Amino acid sequence: MKQAPKQKQMRYDDLRKAKQKLIEEYGSITYQELTLHDLRAFINLDVNWGKDVVSLHSHMFYEVLFCRQGNVDYLLDNQRFRVQQGDIVLIPPGMGHRPLFLEELKEPYVRYALWIDAAFFKGACAQYPLLDLCFQQCRKRGSYLLRTTRASWVGLQAAFDSLHREAEEQQPCWELCLAMGALTLMTHISRTYYYQDSAAPAAESNTLLDQMFQYIDNHLGEKITLEDVARQCMVSKSTVSHVFREKLGVPFYQCLVQRRLVAAKKSMLRGQPLRQVCEEC
Repeated sequence: MKQAPKQKQMRYDDLRKAKQKLIEEYGSITYQELTLHDLRAFINLDVNWGKDVVSLHSHMFYEVLFCRQGNVDYLLDNQRFRVQQGDIVLIPPGMGHRPLFLEELKEPYVRYALWIDAAFFKGACAQYPLLDLCFQQCRKRGSYLLRTTRASWVGLQAAFDSLHREAEEQQPCWELCLAMGALTLMTHISRTYYYQDSAAPAAESNTLLDQMFQYIDNHLGEKITLEDVARQCMVSKSTVSHVFREKLGVPFYQCLVQRRLVAAKKSMLRGQPLRQVCEEC
Protein backbone atom coordinates (compact mmCIF):
# COMPACT_ATOMS: atom_id res chain seq x y z
CA MET A 1 0.00 0.00 0.00
CA LYS A 2 1.32 3.45 -0.91
CA GLN A 3 2.22 5.48 2.14
CA ALA A 4 0.49 8.84 2.43
CA PRO A 5 2.77 11.93 2.26
CA LYS A 6 1.56 13.02 5.69
CA GLN A 7 2.66 9.70 7.20
CA LYS A 8 6.09 10.03 5.59
CA GLN A 9 6.45 13.55 6.95
CA MET A 10 5.48 12.40 10.46
CA ARG A 11 8.07 9.62 10.34
CA TYR A 12 10.75 12.04 9.14
CA ASP A 13 9.82 14.59 11.81
CA ASP A 14 10.04 11.88 14.49
CA LEU A 15 13.72 11.42 13.66
CA ARG A 16 14.37 15.11 13.24
CA LYS A 17 12.84 16.09 16.58
CA ALA A 18 14.09 13.13 18.61
CA LYS A 19 17.27 14.86 19.74
CA GLN A 20 15.47 17.87 21.23
CA LYS A 21 12.86 15.66 22.90
CA LEU A 22 15.52 13.53 24.57
CA ILE A 23 17.37 16.63 25.80
CA GLU A 24 14.16 17.98 27.34
CA GLU A 25 13.30 14.67 29.03
CA TYR A 26 16.72 13.50 30.22
CA GLY A 27 18.93 16.58 30.12
CA SER A 28 21.25 14.84 27.65
CA ILE A 29 21.33 13.45 24.14
CA THR A 30 20.78 9.70 24.35
CA TYR A 31 21.22 8.76 20.69
CA GLN A 32 21.16 5.13 21.81
CA GLU A 33 17.37 5.45 21.87
CA LEU A 34 17.09 6.59 18.24
CA THR A 35 15.85 4.18 15.57
CA LEU A 36 15.61 4.48 11.80
CA HIS A 37 12.05 3.12 11.70
CA ASP A 38 11.70 1.80 8.12
CA LEU A 39 14.19 4.21 6.52
CA ARG A 40 17.29 2.68 4.97
CA ALA A 41 19.40 5.76 5.61
CA PHE A 42 19.12 9.15 7.28
CA ILE A 43 21.44 12.14 7.66
CA ASN A 44 21.59 14.78 10.34
CA LEU A 45 23.56 18.05 10.51
CA ASP A 46 24.46 19.22 13.99
CA VAL A 47 26.17 22.39 15.26
CA ASN A 48 27.52 22.08 18.79
CA TRP A 49 29.34 24.53 21.06
CA GLY A 50 29.82 21.87 23.71
CA LYS A 51 26.75 22.88 25.71
CA ASP A 52 24.74 19.70 25.03
CA VAL A 53 25.75 16.68 27.08
CA VAL A 54 26.06 13.72 24.72
CA SER A 55 26.18 10.56 26.80
CA LEU A 56 28.12 7.44 25.92
CA HIS A 57 25.92 5.42 23.58
CA SER A 58 25.78 2.91 20.75
CA HIS A 59 23.42 2.15 17.87
CA MET A 60 21.87 -0.79 16.05
CA PHE A 61 22.78 0.89 12.75
CA TYR A 62 26.02 2.04 11.09
CA GLU A 63 27.00 5.64 11.69
CA VAL A 64 29.40 7.73 9.58
CA LEU A 65 30.44 11.11 10.98
CA PHE A 66 31.98 13.84 8.85
CA CYS A 67 33.53 16.85 10.60
CA ARG A 68 32.78 20.01 8.61
CA GLN A 69 34.24 22.44 11.11
CA GLY A 70 36.02 22.53 14.46
CA ASN A 71 37.95 19.89 16.35
CA VAL A 72 37.05 17.85 19.40
CA ASP A 73 38.20 14.75 21.22
CA TYR A 74 36.11 11.69 20.40
CA LEU A 75 35.81 8.51 22.44
CA LEU A 76 35.49 5.23 20.49
CA ASP A 77 35.22 2.27 22.87
CA ASN A 78 38.16 3.01 25.19
CA GLN A 79 40.30 4.91 22.67
CA ARG A 80 40.34 8.69 22.39
CA PHE A 81 41.00 10.46 19.10
CA ARG A 82 41.31 14.09 18.10
CA VAL A 83 38.82 14.80 15.31
CA GLN A 84 39.42 17.76 13.02
CA GLN A 85 37.92 19.31 9.88
CA GLY A 86 37.62 16.79 7.07
CA ASP A 87 37.90 13.74 9.32
CA ILE A 88 35.49 10.82 8.96
CA VAL A 89 34.60 8.59 11.91
CA LEU A 90 33.24 5.15 11.00
CA ILE A 91 31.15 3.60 13.77
CA PRO A 92 29.84 0.02 13.39
CA PRO A 93 26.75 -1.20 15.27
CA GLY A 94 27.37 -1.75 18.97
CA MET A 95 30.46 0.45 19.32
CA GLY A 96 30.26 2.83 22.27
CA HIS A 97 31.12 6.42 21.39
CA ARG A 98 30.64 10.07 22.30
CA PRO A 99 32.30 13.43 21.70
CA LEU A 100 34.38 14.78 24.59
CA PHE A 101 34.34 18.54 25.05
CA LEU A 102 37.44 18.67 27.24
CA GLU A 103 38.02 22.37 26.73
CA GLU A 104 36.04 25.45 25.75
CA LEU A 105 35.48 25.49 21.99
CA LYS A 106 36.82 28.46 20.02
CA GLU A 107 34.59 27.55 17.07
CA PRO A 108 31.54 25.28 16.82
CA TYR A 109 31.87 21.56 16.18
CA VAL A 110 29.83 21.05 13.00
CA ARG A 111 29.32 17.52 11.76
CA TYR A 112 27.16 15.39 9.53
CA ALA A 113 25.93 12.08 10.94
CA LEU A 114 24.90 9.54 8.31
CA TRP A 115 22.97 6.56 9.66
CA ILE A 116 22.63 3.39 7.55
CA ASP A 117 20.35 0.49 8.43
CA ALA A 118 22.52 -2.53 9.32
CA ALA A 119 20.51 -5.14 7.40
CA PHE A 120 20.38 -2.90 4.32
CA PHE A 121 24.13 -2.25 4.36
CA LYS A 122 25.06 -5.89 5.03
CA GLY A 123 22.81 -6.99 2.18
CA ALA A 124 24.60 -4.61 -0.19
CA CYS A 125 28.00 -5.77 1.09
CA ALA A 126 27.05 -9.40 0.45
CA GLN A 127 26.61 -8.52 -3.22
CA TYR A 128 29.53 -6.05 -3.40
CA PRO A 129 32.13 -7.13 -0.78
CA LEU A 130 34.48 -4.18 -1.35
CA LEU A 131 31.73 -1.83 -0.20
CA ASP A 132 32.69 -2.89 3.32
CA LEU A 133 36.43 -2.32 2.72
CA CYS A 134 36.59 0.76 4.93
CA PHE A 135 35.16 -1.07 7.95
CA GLN A 136 37.40 -4.09 7.26
CA GLN A 137 40.46 -1.84 7.29
CA CYS A 138 39.28 -0.09 10.43
CA ARG A 139 39.14 -3.40 12.26
CA LYS A 140 42.64 -4.34 11.05
CA ARG A 141 44.17 -0.98 11.92
CA GLY A 142 42.39 -0.66 15.22
CA SER A 143 41.40 2.88 14.25
CA TYR A 144 37.96 4.02 13.12
CA LEU A 145 39.11 7.54 12.31
CA LEU A 146 39.85 8.34 8.66
CA ARG A 147 41.96 11.41 7.81
CA THR A 148 41.89 12.13 4.09
CA THR A 149 43.78 14.59 1.92
CA ARG A 150 42.12 17.96 1.33
CA ALA A 151 41.28 17.00 -2.26
CA SER A 152 39.48 13.90 -0.99
CA TRP A 153 37.54 15.46 1.86
CA VAL A 154 36.29 18.38 -0.22
CA GLY A 155 34.71 15.87 -2.58
CA LEU A 156 33.33 13.84 0.30
CA GLN A 157 31.82 16.95 1.88
CA ALA A 158 30.01 17.68 -1.39
CA ALA A 159 28.54 14.16 -1.22
CA PHE A 160 27.36 14.69 2.37
CA ASP A 161 25.90 18.09 1.37
CA SER A 162 23.95 16.44 -1.45
CA LEU A 163 22.51 13.78 0.87
CA HIS A 164 21.49 16.42 3.39
CA ARG A 165 19.64 18.38 0.69
CA GLU A 166 17.72 15.24 -0.23
CA ALA A 167 16.61 14.79 3.39
CA GLU A 168 15.70 18.47 3.76
CA GLU A 169 13.84 19.02 0.48
CA GLN A 170 12.06 15.63 0.33
CA GLN A 171 11.49 15.64 -3.39
CA PRO A 172 9.70 12.59 -4.88
CA CYS A 173 11.64 9.37 -4.14
CA TRP A 174 13.92 11.23 -1.69
CA GLU A 175 14.11 8.12 0.51
CA LEU A 176 15.43 6.05 -2.38
CA CYS A 177 17.93 8.77 -3.32
CA LEU A 178 19.10 8.94 0.29
CA ALA A 179 19.55 5.16 0.53
CA MET A 180 21.35 4.82 -2.81
CA GLY A 181 23.38 7.95 -2.13
CA ALA A 182 24.54 6.50 1.20
CA LEU A 183 25.85 3.38 -0.58
CA THR A 184 27.56 5.54 -3.21
CA LEU A 185 29.21 7.58 -0.47
CA MET A 186 30.42 4.40 1.24
CA THR A 187 31.93 3.38 -2.11
CA HIS A 188 33.93 6.62 -2.21
CA ILE A 189 35.09 6.17 1.39
CA SER A 190 36.19 2.60 0.69
CA ARG A 191 38.09 3.81 -2.37
CA THR A 192 40.13 6.18 -0.20
CA TYR A 193 41.32 3.09 1.69
CA TYR A 194 41.84 1.09 -1.49
CA TYR A 195 44.03 3.78 -3.07
CA GLN A 196 45.61 4.58 0.32
CA ASP A 197 44.61 8.21 0.00
CA SER A 198 44.10 8.43 3.73
CA ALA A 199 45.75 8.11 7.11
CA ALA A 200 44.64 6.32 10.26
CA PRO A 201 45.62 8.67 13.10
CA ALA A 202 46.82 6.99 16.27
CA ALA A 203 44.85 7.32 19.47
CA GLU A 204 45.76 10.20 21.75
CA SER A 205 48.34 9.50 24.47
CA ASN A 206 46.98 8.23 27.74
CA THR A 207 45.63 10.73 30.23
CA LEU A 208 44.11 10.13 33.64
CA LEU A 209 40.67 9.89 32.04
CA ASP A 210 41.90 7.26 29.56
CA GLN A 211 43.41 5.22 32.38
CA MET A 212 40.10 5.29 34.22
CA PHE A 213 38.21 4.09 31.14
CA GLN A 214 40.68 1.26 30.55
CA TYR A 215 40.38 0.05 34.13
CA ILE A 216 36.57 0.16 33.99
CA ASP A 217 36.39 -1.69 30.66
CA ASN A 218 38.77 -4.39 31.90
CA HIS A 219 36.67 -5.04 35.02
CA LEU A 220 33.07 -4.71 33.82
CA GLY A 221 32.23 -8.18 35.17
CA GLU A 222 33.36 -7.21 38.66
CA LYS A 223 32.20 -4.81 41.31
CA ILE A 224 33.78 -1.42 40.60
CA THR A 225 33.83 1.37 43.14
CA LEU A 226 35.12 4.90 43.20
CA GLU A 227 37.78 3.73 45.63
CA ASP A 228 38.95 1.00 43.22
CA VAL A 229 39.48 3.45 40.36
CA ALA A 230 41.18 6.00 42.60
CA ARG A 231 43.56 3.35 43.98
CA GLN A 232 44.36 1.98 40.52
CA CYS A 233 45.11 5.45 39.13
CA MET A 234 46.89 6.58 42.31
CA VAL A 235 44.70 9.64 42.87
CA SER A 236 42.09 10.63 45.43
CA LYS A 237 38.39 9.76 45.19
CA SER A 238 37.57 13.46 44.89
CA THR A 239 39.89 13.69 41.88
CA VAL A 240 38.09 10.82 40.15
CA SER A 241 34.70 12.43 40.81
CA HIS A 242 35.95 15.80 39.60
CA VAL A 243 37.37 14.38 36.35
CA PHE A 244 34.10 12.66 35.42
CA ARG A 245 31.94 15.68 36.19
CA GLU A 246 34.33 18.18 34.62
CA LYS A 247 35.28 16.24 31.47
CA LEU A 248 32.15 14.14 30.84
CA GLY A 249 29.40 16.11 32.53
CA VAL A 250 28.11 13.06 34.44
CA PRO A 251 28.83 11.48 37.84
CA PHE A 252 31.23 8.53 38.02
CA TYR A 253 28.57 5.89 38.69
CA GLN A 254 26.32 7.14 35.88
CA CYS A 255 29.21 6.80 33.43
CA LEU A 256 29.92 3.31 34.78
CA VAL A 257 26.33 2.26 34.09
CA GLN A 258 26.51 3.73 30.58
CA ARG A 259 29.65 1.74 29.75
CA ARG A 260 28.10 -1.47 31.09
CA LEU A 261 24.95 -0.94 29.02
CA VAL A 262 26.93 -0.26 25.85
CA ALA A 263 29.14 -3.31 26.42
CA ALA A 264 26.07 -5.50 27.04
CA LYS A 265 24.37 -4.26 23.89
CA LYS A 266 27.51 -4.95 21.85
CA SER A 267 27.72 -8.50 23.20
CA MET A 268 24.06 -9.16 22.43
CA LEU A 269 24.56 -7.94 18.86
CA ARG A 270 27.28 -10.59 18.54
CA GLY A 271 24.71 -13.21 19.58
CA GLN A 272 26.09 -14.04 23.03
CA PRO A 273 23.66 -15.70 25.47
CA LEU A 274 22.06 -13.31 27.93
CA ARG A 275 23.47 -15.17 30.95
CA GLN A 276 26.99 -14.75 29.59
CA VAL A 277 26.35 -11.07 28.84
CA CYS A 278 25.14 -10.58 32.40
CA GLU A 279 28.27 -12.18 33.83
CA GLU A 280 30.60 -10.17 31.61
CA CYS A 281 28.96 -6.80 32.20
